[in-house]
Amino acid sequence: MSNYPVNIDQGQASLGRQWFALSVTPKLTGPVLIALENKGYESFTPFQTIVKKGRAGTSEARVPAFPGYVFARLDLRFRLPVLMTPGVRGIVGYGRQPAPIDDEEIDALTRVIQSGLPAEASPFLRWGDRVELIEGPLAGLTGVLMKQKKGDRVLVQVTLINQALAVDVESAWIRLSQTAPECYALPAGQAEW
Repeated sequence: MSNYPVNIDQGQASLGRQWFALSVTPKLTGPVLIALENKGYESFTPFQTIVKKGRAGTSEARVPAFPGYVFARLDLRFRLPVLMTPGVRGIVGYGRQPAPIDDEEIDALTRVIQSGLPAEASPFLRWGDRVELIEGPLAGLTGVLMKQKKGDRVLVQVTLINQALAVDVESAWIRLSQTAPECYALPAGQAEW
């Protein structure tokens, strides 16, 4: 079972082999990695160390950073052995079409893993996403994440009157909102900073 791809060979991509994200049963991530390796596929998933709190105190555990996903390099023409692997639910894509992952993104993940620096999974946030403030003096508020040169800015809106306040916050204070987005409209140019 590997933490990162052992042979990232750019020449393999020219042979029809590309990186794909596989949707897997989270509890079977380890066995899926072993099975794919035994079948000759290059595969990996980044792991992170978390601290678990229990009755006996705290302990550390290594868990997948992206639960439910394994990355594998394969030729789509020969995907059946991958899909028949116990624990593999499918290949991630758009509709029924598997979507390859850019080699640069896989290289970036492996560089982070190989660096030895502490890394942890983080929600994928985009400018314009509805976010919740989970820490700090504004904990509990929701707003819209806006781009700013230095750090993050959250837009707290009053939708009825189409007005908003922008506030600078720490990145660690933000998470993607779990509530359904409300309908709101901002006049063109109002969100420019």
